[in-house]
Amino acid sequence: MERLRLHEIGKYFDKTMNYIGFISALIASVVWGLVYNIDQKILLKSSPITMFFVGSIINIIILVPLFFISKESAKDIISIDRNQFCLLFVSQALVIVAGLAILYAIKYLGAPIASVFEISYPLFVAAFYFSFFGGTLNKNFWIGSTLIFIGGLIVANNS
Repeated sequence: MERLRLHEIGKYFDKTMNYIGFISALIASVVWGLVYNIDQKILLKSSPITMFFVGSIINIIILVPLFFISKESAKDIISIDRNQFCLLFVSQALVIVAGLAILYAIKYLGAPIASVFEISYPLFVAAFYFSFFGGTLNKNFWIGSTLIFIGGLIVANNS
């Protein structure tokens, strides 16, 4: 199924919408809410770097068997080209930066405040999409992004 473009946001609710994608996004949102609160408890007695390192080891333990069970994994590894590998490397390096940054934010601001600031990330997704990948953005996007950002600031100031 073709990915939805930002300027096609109104089509989210038509009959052909991708239910798996929306359900997955909702599950991710709920799980991240739980994770941030658990992380806040862990970070009372641990540093963000230690937590990230131990979490990475746990990820390896869980993902290695899943990788070998998956039928697509071997094909993906064999078919990856140099450009794709470079993008993958940059992406994963940025995952480390973002992961450590949010853990420091949770440790020093608390999970609720850190999440309020992080909620502005869709604005940056769209800005990078527009800047680097030739995407188009409409006025509804800008209005919605502004409201999300202002809402985050209001919540942060009241916490």
